[in-house]
Amino acid sequence: MKKKAFLILILSFVAIAANLFAATIDSKFGYKDLKWGTSLSRTKLAGYELNPVDDELLEAEQKGYKKDIQIYTLKNLQDKAVNQVWLYYANDNLFYVIERLNKTEIKEPKLVARYGKLSPTGFRKLENNLYGDSLYENDVLQNETIKVQVFNDSAIAMFYDWDVYSKISKEALRNTQKATVVDELEEVAAALMKKIESKRKSSCAFVALSSDNDDKITENYITDALTEAVFYFDKVRIVERSNLQKILEEQKFQSSGLVDENSAKEIGKIAGVDYVCYGTLKRSGDMFSVNSRIVDVQSGEVIAIGRGDVRKDKYIIDADNAKVLKIEADKKAEKQKAEENKKAEKIRLEAEKKAEAERKAEEERLAAEQRAEEERLAEERRIAEKYKQLTINEWKNGKLVKESEGGTEENWFKFVADSSNERIYLKFSTATDLYVYLYDEDFNQIGNTISDYASSGEVRYATRTVVSGKTYYIKVIPGWGHSGYSRYGSYWIGVTSFPAQPETVITQLQADNWANGKLIRASEGGTEENWFKFVADSANERIYLKFSTATDLYVYLYDEDFNQIGNTISDYASSGEVRYATRTVVSGKTYYIKVIPGWGHSGCSRYGSYWVGFTSKETGLR
Repeated sequence: MKKKAFLILILSFVAIAANLFAATIDSKFGYKDLKWGTSLSRTKLAGYELNPVDDELLEAEQKGYKKDIQIYTLKNLQDKAVNQVWLYYANDNLFYVIERLNKTEIKEPKLVARYGKLSPTGFRKLENNLYGDSLYENDVLQNETIKVQVFNDSAIAMFYDWDVYSKISKEALRNTQKATVVDELEEVAAALMKKIESKRKSSCAFVALSSDNDDKITENYITDALTEAVFYFDKVRIVERSNLQKILEEQKFQSSGLVDENSAKEIGKIAGVDYVCYGTLKRSGDMFSVNSRIVDVQSGEVIAIGRGDVRKDKYIIDADNAKVLKIEADKKAEKQKAEENKKAEKIRLEAEKKAEAERKAEEERLAAEQRAEEERLAEERRIAEKYKQLTINEWKNGKLVKESEGGTEENWFKFVADSSNERIYLKFSTATDLYVYLYDEDFNQIGNTISDYASSGEVRYATRTVVSGKTYYIKVIPGWGHSGYSRYGSYWIGVTSFPAQPETVITQLQADNWANGKLIRASEGGTEENWFKFVADSANERIYLKFSTATDLYVYLYDEDFNQIGNTISDYASSGEVRYATRTVVSGKTYYIKVIPGWGHSGCSRYGSYWVGFTSKETGLR
């Protein structure tokens, strides 16, 4: 894309120069029998190999010429001085050629040797197409020069002459309607140019004249005419106002509107010119008073003042008429707009009325939603107060109080099952005679009523089949009324899928090492079962038990799903003695050991301390 843009830029920049070059190229050295007007088909028959340019570049060039053209580049160039040759065809006929030269051809002597001077024949072909007879004086070609434009590593030969262009432009401008205004400003221009030396051609930028009624069309029109009048004195190089405006915008120059010596000096410095021309324009009937000044950018001083009057010409009259028509059209449009606004206002008011009704309906809907939400939250609070949430493997306290004493005679709990089998645990405290019920989400009872009584501190449980992830409810009420037991008071309840009561501590065993355990009666505030776990490191493990103050014990082994492995290890012995049992397991799997008081052999103790461990070594634990 960069290459395409670069080529388009070059071709646009040298369009006129390329015409001049094309007018003489074949007379100087030519390309075999290729002549101006040669058809495309004859070019190909003559043996030329052509490359068509890409569509993007061709489209850009066609817009520039405002006609359908074809563009080709030559293949297999024999001339080493030439980098590329472009052939342009219109109506199937060759009308100009552009040569891009290599660096070796940039020096002027080589260019003159290559192209020589422009021939009158070549100029006449150009002038007939573009400019009329302005290039000739007494039938003699004027001021031909050669200039080279350098782009990166190549050059383009161009034929360029400012004096010729000036003469063409001057003649063309004087044939327009604006010429009348230019003539009237000639004395103003003369006054402005009076103090400028002609030894060197200085540069000058023109700022649009400021009118008292801010008439931009007239301001720009008369400023352009004054610029042209100054141009004819040939003392300054004029910076195009469009270029000046672009520079000021790029430099983010901001002006309050009216230009004075200081702002003119600042504009000149930014634009890089020697002089700046500015002034005012006042209208009186059919006349305009022009008051213009020239500021020396270096000193900031006004060096010349030009005053004069300009009569309205056809352009300004047409512009004024256009303004009148525009005012009438604006009034008509304003009236139409007022009618449209009136209708729109009516529609808006109706829409607002409808929107207000919808807003009130929405407010009522939101209020109803809020009431429903408040009721829902109240119901949740009521349920939360009634159904205390149980956490799996944790105890939750409950208490039954007689209604006659202002209490409640039933407690509700809920939990989410985490297994297909759950144990409902009950630990008695001051309440020692209780009924326990289990319900599903639809409050259908699951299993029989759990009716039990025991001493304070004792624990009971019942296993129930449930669905993991579902919610279940537990109701606790006073029991039947067994003699010597209390139906009211506090208790503890919990749920676990683990075959042990909630909050049971599981001690991690390390292979080949002893771990201490201790059993204490529940009535004494202790625990009547100890749990241990280990990871098997062999297919056969020995479960060791060393008796201490506890000498009558039961030992159970479970897998990860709490299925019992082998028979219960029931044993009793004197303090210090060691017993073991071998069980088949899976290496890497986790296993659990439960130790509880034994059967109660005579002379043995079911409570107290002991040691437990495991090993796969035949030497056992020491």
